[in-house]
Order: sequence, then structure tokens, then C-alpha cells
Amino acid sequence: RSTRAFSSAASDVYKRQENLSHAQTVEYFTEFFREHPSVTGIICGSGQSADAVLAAFRRLGRTPGRDFGMVLIDNESAYTLDLLGLKLPTITQDGYGIGFTAARTLFDRLTGKEVPAETFIPTRFETE
Repeated sequence: RSTRAFSSAASDVYKRQENLSHAQTVEYFTEFFREHPSVTGIICGSGQSADAVLAAFRRLGRTPGRDFGMVLIDNESAYTLDLLGLKLPTITQDGYGIGFTAARTLFDRLTGKEVPAETFIPTRFETE
């Protein structure tokens, strides 16, 4: 039940993120976690969302690693984690590889070459 609730809240924040300041996002998640104290694990899709979720949990007196778990999916995971002062499991995306492949695919398509319907870029799971 809490997984579904968090997914719904995260989707709502994502849809409205252009209109929410960092402080508003922190407030939104603080209220969400206050209403759903059973949420103990979070997957964040960016350093900004990880920062907002972390700030919300800290407002509630909860500590990462003790009171909740967090996984970060981000292009610049090591940099983001240094900024947040955390050691978290991360799924690191290859931002350069994604951009290069997108540009190459567009170029190939514009020059009449056949391009695959899907392309997969490897990711890394890092625990330290």
C-alpha cells in the first residue's frame, strides 16, 4: 500500500516539478512521509529529488541507513552524493553515452540510415 502511495506522490511531484521550488518539494515530501510513516525505502531519480527527500526525512527526525533506505539513480551519482554528504547505493547512468547515442541515432536517421527501434545503454550499480 505505501509503495503505491509513494509512487503516486512521486508522480504528482514529477508532473508539477517545473512549478515547485526546492522548498515546496521538501514540504510536499515532508507532509507525505508524515502521513505515510511506513515508507522506509526510496528510489530517487535525480540528485535534486534525493536532496528533497533527504531534507524531508531529516525534518521528521529520520536518519538515512537507520530509519530509511535510499537508492539514487543519477548521471552524476558520485558528485551528487558528495554534495549530499552521503554514501548510498546508486545506479549510475552514462550521461555521455546516452547523449552520444541519441545524437548518432538522429544523425543516422537524418542521413537515411536504418536505426534500431530501441537502444540500450549500460548502467552501473555501485554500493560505495
